[in-house]
Amino acid sequence: TAEHHAEMLKDAGFEEVHHEVFKWPLNTWPKDPKMKELGLWSRENMLDCLEAWSIVPFTQFLGWSLEEVQVSQAKARASLKDTSIHAYWKM
Repeated sequence: TAEHHAEMLKDAGFEEVHHEVFKWPLNTWPKDPKMKELGLWSRENMLDCLEAWSIVPFTQFLGWSLEEVQVSQAKARASLKDTSIHAYWKM
């Protein structure tokens, strides 16, 4: 939702809103030390939140069993730790 933050702040009455979007890596693959550290924190945040973000949507809305969700989470954790995957997210 980063691309909508400035619009939401203006709609809330804020003036002189400056909007700048940053790309953060999702794991520690970058060579640049600052980006590597951002990737470390991004990965750890995702790993900590993965279960909370996925249990209800996958079980209640998609009809998956808890075991299916846990298998999917394990695959997602492995992908987040795989430094050959060069993924970003917008902040």
